[in-house]
Amino acid sequence: MLVEDEMYWLPVIAGIASHEDVAVMTADQLGMAVAAANLKIKLFGKGG
Repeated sequence: MLVEDEMYWLPVIAGIASHEDVAVMTADQLGMAVAAANLKIKLFGKGG
């Protein structure tokens, strides 16, 4: 359950998508958003 919450909120926290965007994403779109959020965090750190 925690992993599902992380997959839902990580793109929002990283500024990749809004809460409304994530709520209507397909699983493939959510996966891409999570990957982009992870890359952004890796490149810019957790504060940026």
